[in-house]
Amino acid sequence: MILVSLPVMKKSIALFFVLICCVLQPSRAQHVSTDTLRLEEAVVTGVAGPVNLRESPIPFGYLGEAALHAQASSNIVDAVAHIPGVSMISTGSGIGKPVIRGLGYNRVVSVVDGIRQEGQQWGDEHGLEADSYATGTVEILKGAASLLYGSDAIGGVLILNRPHFPSPGGIESGILAEYHGVNGLIGGSVYNSGNIKGTVWDLRFSGKGAHSYANSTDGYVPGSQFSEMGASGLIGRNFSRGHSYLKLSAWELTPTMPEMGGEGGRYDYGHGSPFQNVRHFKAASDNLFTIGPGSLKAVLAFQRNIRQEFEEEGEAELEMRLNTLNYDFRYTLPLEGLWKLNAGVAGMLQSSGNHGEEALIPDYKLLDAGVFATASKEFSNWDLSGGLRYDRRFLSSDEGYGRFSSIDKAFGSWSASIGAVWHPLHGLDLRANLSRGFRAPGIGELGSNGEHEGTFRFEIGNRNLSPETSAQADLGGTLDLNWLMLDIALFYNKIDNYIYIRGLGEDSPEGVPMFGYSQAPARLAGGEAAIELHPWKALHLGSSFSFVDARLGGKEDDYLPFTPAPRLENEASYALPGLGKVLDGAALTLRYTRHFRQDHIYSLGGTESATPAYGLLYASLKADFRLGKRSAAGNAEGRQPRIVSLLLFCDNIADVSYQDHLGRLKYAGLNPVTGREGFFGPGRNFGVKLIIPLI
Repeated sequence: MILVSLPVMKKSIALFFVLICCVLQPSRAQHVSTDTLRLEEAVVTGVAGPVNLRESPIPFGYLGEAALHAQASSNIVDAVAHIPGVSMISTGSGIGKPVIRGLGYNRVVSVVDGIRQEGQQWGDEHGLEADSYATGTVEILKGAASLLYGSDAIGGVLILNRPHFPSPGGIESGILAEYHGVNGLIGGSVYNSGNIKGTVWDLRFSGKGAHSYANSTDGYVPGSQFSEMGASGLIGRNFSRGHSYLKLSAWELTPTMPEMGGEGGRYDYGHGSPFQNVRHFKAASDNLFTIGPGSLKAVLAFQRNIRQEFEEEGEAELEMRLNTLNYDFRYTLPLEGLWKLNAGVAGMLQSSGNHGEEALIPDYKLLDAGVFATASKEFSNWDLSGGLRYDRRFLSSDEGYGRFSSIDKAFGSWSASIGAVWHPLHGLDLRANLSRGFRAPGIGELGSNGEHEGTFRFEIGNRNLSPETSAQADLGGTLDLNWLMLDIALFYNKIDNYIYIRGLGEDSPEGVPMFGYSQAPARLAGGEAAIELHPWKALHLGSSFSFVDARLGGKEDDYLPFTPAPRLENEASYALPGLGKVLDGAALTLRYTRHFRQDHIYSLGGTESATPAYGLLYASLKADFRLGKRSAAGNAEGRQPRIVSLLLFCDNIADVSYQDHLGRLKYAGLNPVTGREGFFGPGRNFGVKLIIPLI
């Protein structure tokens, strides 16, 4: 089923058997990995309506709220990058972009609080504009999800859900604070949410600030500091036949762009030069109405993304303003004893303009429209689902800046999916899914023409690009014996007209390497395997292994650029009992992550270089304390204790010097201080996180 080179296949099979034979060693990469594998309690919303994960043939990753609270991360993508099959493109500590099974950028759609997030996601150093403190659960759709989300979801979907509302009659308030020693990160968030007589609300204010991070090779990396602010609010009504919510949010990030000889050293929390300022505003109306035997989901949202780049204080040299109107209307009809049907229309309207002296992409307008229908049905030991979709996208751009010519394009194609889950025995689930995806080329690929600050390259678009289409097969299974869980997911993805960026082997007049966009057939194959052991209740052991073998043009010596390295994660966690009236419980966790050497690279034109293997060791102690009492209005049990959570952690305990294969600072140029290429990742990091409920 999976076509990979013989050496990769031998290594992969050997490593998987090592995992099974060595399960009593430290285990899988998440203390709450049961959120990922124990599917009977996990209900996801990323498909056509809520569904239990055990019933979905689509490969999923999942993190619950407890899992996120137990993570030590500087941004939300960093927090989920330990899920098997998920990686991150990083620029310093503050910027992270999701990569799912080797695909990222405009091939992964991000959905934040039910709204498809639209910023400038085509850029390497353009991170996800989302408040990590405002995220309750995370869902990852692995593989082509164009059926549900249209063009750009050919690689998968990252879904960030806000925390659940309190129970009816309840009000919750709290404070979260954290500190990271490696870059002096100080972060905090305050929130208040309630559910009184059908009226619900959720308010949150968050902030982060960090100076340059340090490592044993570079010392303090100049220009890696950042600051972040976020505010969000929801108010609405739950009623017997649905709900109606108004959602508002504002988010701002100010990162300095690391470069050789850049500004920013120890204890410098202010931005250096060059730097960016990114602001994202969103207003959405989220509604659910029961109409006849079914329900209508109606979502309208407006987003404004403003991205500025400064060489120094004063006027922005580059400023892009993107306005997006999202719409999503879908009707779900459950038929008694028959299929559950779902049909709708979804899309967006966009307008983007340049307001600075420089420009990377032309001004453009975009209209995106899709119509879809899905169906699912449960049998005695089978779950079947499938659907069809058709999308049409119109894109036009203007001349300007003496470097852009007009573009007028229309793209259209269909997407489909069909899959089944078989439950032959209690605790055993076998899955298979076939899908077809579609992606129209983005404005960055079609029309770029300029030096892109923070990517260390001059990008030139290709107006003759054709849409990508993919055909993907997924096969997997989960065995749950309570004390033992095994999970394996394999995939093969064939993409026609794959768009990739490559070095042109020459520099711009400013001395910056030039890159251009090309197309070729591509295939990606790989999978994830995980094992968990619970030999007794207090002890959790587990391991996971994920890899992608990505080939370009069907030639054995050509690889897709910027493919994540194979990764092995082992974790051991031991739960300590509560003591007396104060300590409610604690957990000690030890995790080791091994990133293997990545030498399957696209080296023509200096596009990328090989990355050596490295391993990182992480340890944490999480303790929950009972402090005081809090009233639970409307709760028949009366008063409940407040649970204060404390997390102490140390990442990269051995202070290893490493460069991640997808880290953008690997290509920052020759460092005259160290004599090595680029900057290295963060060194040893001691930190603390504290969550205090106030009501």
